Amino acid sequence: TMIHYIKVRNFMSFKDEVCLDFEATDDKRLEDYHVVEMADGTRLLRFAVLYGANASGKSNLVNAIQFLSYYWRNVLGQNIGAHQFIFDKQTPNEPSEFEVGFYVGDNRYIYMLKIHGNNTDYEELILDNAEQEIFIARRERSDNHTKLTFNPNIIKLNDSVIELFSANCLASMSFFAARQKINLPPLPHFDVVQKWVMESVLSPITHEMNLTSYWENRLIEDQNKELKNYLLDFIRKADFNIVDIEANIEYQTMHPLYQQSIAQDNRLSEQQKAQLLNQKVQIIKTEFKHTVNGQNDNIYSLPKLFQSNGTLRTIAMGTIIHDVLESNAFVAIDEIETSLHPELIEFIINQFLDTVESRSQMLITTHYAKLLDTVDDILRRDSIWFVEKHKNGSSELYSLIEFKGVDDMDHLHGAYMNGCFGALPHIKF
Repeated sequence: TMIHYIKVRNFMSFKDEVCLDFEATDDKRLEDYHVVEMADGTRLLRFAVLYGANASGKSNLVNAIQFLSYYWRNVLGQNIGAHQFIFDKQTPNEPSEFEVGFYVGDNRYIYMLKIHGNNTDYEELILDNAEQEIFIARRERSDNHTKLTFNPNIIKLNDSVIELFSANCLASMSFFAARQKINLPPLPHFDVVQKWVMESVLSPITHEMNLTSYWENRLIEDQNKELKNYLLDFIRKADFNIVDIEANIEYQTMHPLYQQSIAQDNRLSEQQKAQLLNQKVQIIKTEFKHTVNGQNDNIYSLPKLFQSNGTLRTIAMGTIIHDVLESNAFVAIDEIETSLHPELIEFIINQFLDTVESRSQMLITTHYAKLLDTVDDILRRDSIWFVEKHKNGSSELYSLIEFKGVDDMDHLHGAYMNGCFGALPHIKF
């Protein structure tokens, strides 16, 4: 499973259509680690990095992926809302549009969505084979009602079942989410794609996220210690003197302030108060074993509280990379440099890429311009993208390979900082 491209129009700062394309050029450098060839001969990249000034729209591309991720999984039909481009009079009255081309197994699919706020106007899944595009499922809105149509040559459902499916497909819910609410016979192609969007397109990682509970819970689930061993090796290579991590569930009494609040709550009966006050609070207690002077016989235990933000973030990145590689998934990470030393950023990217023929993919945004010095060593030229914000407030997305003569440039970092590719802040002194 791999993403071929993502198109976005009229979403946040993307007024006009932009397209992030993972298709590789015919450049053979770093081929084994960056490029996977699909059954139809299409060569796809596993990694892309996006540069741009603050408020240029980098995070908005991640937000678009996040919106799709939430929308596909929105089983409860909650109002999650697509935000149109608002800096003109026309686009706020038009739907946001998304299109994703991707492979699941040997098949290539196209998914299209038009949504205005919380109201889905159009949704379609297409099988794109070598000869033609074949629609699998289509969803349209008419008089505020959802109408689903399936290709009768592929998915055979009677009218009453389609009507039930349509009735469960709420305005702010994808037809993949609605599929989970009702019992249906297997739906060819549709179910394969639904499994992909639910399991292999991970929710993006934003820079403000506290990821500690994520990796702690993953360690609790890790019964065979496979993840733990991976993380210990990961942080050893990253030059941390941590030789063990122990995460355990503990049950503690409620904090006295909460106990006092419950005791004084006149809305609760004495029996309810007693039940609440007797409850134990579940917490995860994590201890780190550190060595001193590289001697394993000198080991000291320190709680999570005493670990730096960089340590905790590195362990989180290691967990994410492990999970993405294990499931051949796609993940977007916004501002990967958060709390990390520049050399750790390069290390993390290397750890992700150092897996030949993996179908996992990663998109990162960053301000770490010196990463461009690693082109032809870590990065490929066709994996580098930029976002530029125009005076009308709209964002433009473009690739490094669109520039003439870029193959002859040896110092891309210097060229970027000198304004050759745009996507820099225009600072006024």
